[in-house]
Amino acid sequence: MNVFVADGRRLADYEYRIIGKETLKTPLGELETLHFQKVREADDKRGLEFWLSVDRHFLPVKIRLVDKNGTVVDSTVTSVTYQ
Repeated sequence: MNVFVADGRRLADYEYRIIGKETLKTPLGELETLHFQKVREADDKRGLEFWLSVDRHFLPVKIRLVDKNGTVVDSTVTSVTYQ
């Protein structure tokens, strides 16, 4: 699927593929998620993956960024507050 993403400087079209359903262990407990991954071009060193919680309105509960140097940064949900 293609998604438009704004990064503060431009609007870009990215292609993502669904990796599948996964159960993640988080500080909130085990969460059923859908795992997505950015489709990279051959020369693209940057990566993005994210996991959306099926039971929590498809909120992102984990994000993995890979920068052009190969550094991986994971961010996982620790709490959710609805207002």
